[in-house]
Amino acid sequence: MRLKISSMAQPILINRCREILKQFAQDEQRSGSMKLPQSRNNEVIFILRELATLSDSQHKQKATTKEGQAPQESFLVDLMPVLSELIVSQSDEIRQHLKAIFLHISAQLRK
Repeated sequence: MRLKISSMAQPILINRCREILKQFAQDEQRSGSMKLPQSRNNEVIFILRELATLSDSQHKQKATTKEGQAPQESFLVDLMPVLSELIVSQSDEIRQHLKAIFLHISAQLRK
């Protein structure tokens, strides 16, 4: 039951994260040299951390429950277009978290 609920909730959460990240990238681009409020940066940093954590737990769960089967692509791959828009972020911390996510994605794709 718990697995079914999480499988139904995950696409909704991922879509919401996509919307927040996309809006942040657009707002930051529009703001030019003016930085966005720190609370907006913190929101994006929180989302990036949680996406990485969710991906790790999803990957571990698939490894234990479907051993012997080829792993499915991560939802992070689906988020690549919006994540790549954040590469030019003014925030060093956001760029560091993006780097970690991109390394995570490449590690998953190599397996």
